[in-house]
Amino acid sequence: MTYLNVRGIRATARANQILMALMGAVLVAFISLAIRYLVFHRGWGSLFSTLPFYDPREFDLGSVLHATSFAALTYIGFDSITTLAEDARNPKRNVLLATVVVCLLTGFLAAF
Repeated sequence: MTYLNVRGIRATARANQILMALMGAVLVAFISLAIRYLVFHRGWGSLFSTLPFYDPREFDLGSVLHATSFAALTYIGFDSITTLAEDARNPKRNVLLATVVVCLLTGFLAAF
């Protein structure tokens, strides 16, 4: 990205066009393969199935609650650091220290 920025706006625009074409090709390939899979393997009835989102045989509420609490803990920790960073007395030191402490605390709680 730095190389493209140094080269100028024309190189960046050209790179964006190439990346957009590649992403479009991947999207078209995905949609065509998904339709092919539906037609030849699962049938159109599986298109409206809720089984990929909720399977009563495999669903475990405890796992969902554990994952949700871990995601909330991780997000709230980093979000609070970035929100309060502008109010820190010594931001160069304290924001870095707070980020490291949140990483260590989250890692410890995840291992525990």
